[in-house]
Amino acid sequence: MSENVFKVSSKSSVNALAGAVAGGIRDGKVKLELQAVGAAAVNQALIPRYQPDLYPCFCGCDD
Repeated sequence: MSENVFKVSSKSSVNALAGAVAGGIRDGKVKLELQAVGAAAVNQALIPRYQPDLYPCFCGCDD
């Protein structure tokens, strides 16, 4: 199992972050870690999780 650390800033693209995380989830072989410092960065890191219309796999769907 490999590990990927995604550093999230307040200027991070939500769609790019969601796509990268979704790809790791689909592979099932990757341990993902998000690092965010500051309120705005944490907000950017959490948006994909709470907007299932962006990437449904965050809510447990099977492709």
